[in-house]
Amino acid sequence: MLPPPNAEGYDGITTIFGVHLAFDPSKSSHYQVVCVRSCSTSSAASNSYQIETYSSETRTWKLSGSPFSAPFDMVFDNGVIWNGTIHWISPTGASLCFNIAQEHLGACLVFHQMRNGARGG
Repeated sequence: MLPPPNAEGYDGITTIFGVHLAFDPSKSSHYQVVCVRSCSTSSAASNSYQIETYSSETRTWKLSGSPFSAPFDMVFDNGVIWNGTIHWISPTGASLCFNIAQEHLGACLVFHQMRNGARGG
């Protein structure tokens, strides 16, 4: 059974917004679990999120990066993992990507280019 995320440095009730299993048996027999949770500490805004990753190899959770804000309608439980990156797209078209190996969060440029290309821009 997987232990719950640590919620390290958190001073309130943790809400889980999305959990994703990342596993590629062609690369490793180990898997990772990526969790997006609420983050409301004295140093973070009340609408902040935090990513934690669990490694089946070390059997531990670890914080990935700093707390971050996201568009109000981002749906973290509908992510798609492609090429080692979780892609989230909101109903209004905003996007975020999290590269699991590099632990890097950013905008999904591919989706922005596809959207702009489809509009002729």
